Amino acid sequence: SSGINAEYGRILKRNKNIKNEGNTVSQVKDESTADKDSGKSFKQINMSSQRIEKLRYDGTELVTNVGVAAMAREDARKVEEEKTNKERREKLEAEVKASMERFEEITKRWDTAHSLKVPQALDD
Repeated sequence: SSGINAEYGRILKRNKNIKNEGNTVSQVKDESTADKDSGKSFKQINMSSQRIEKLRYDGTELVTNVGVAAMAREDARKVEEEKTNKERREKLEAEVKASMERFEEITKRWDTAHSLKVPQALDD
């Protein structure tokens, strides 16, 4: 950025020298007023360049922050999903255990029913 500003300053100076060749004293005084204006414009260009750099940096930082926030949300989602899956797995295991106990109870009753010879004894 400073290299560009230095090059711009050299170009302005060279153009001024070319214009000054063959000018009268009053024309040179008018040129000094133009120098002040060009100094202001040079200052404005420099300030604009600095502002653009700041905006570019801030924009990059903003994009980075958005990316970090997205990754944080994704991590939180994965943790929640893992917790939900664990709860679901525990619930299914409890259901399997209860079903197996109920199945064994029914099987024992069938075994008892098969051992009875009289159908009326089933009511007991």
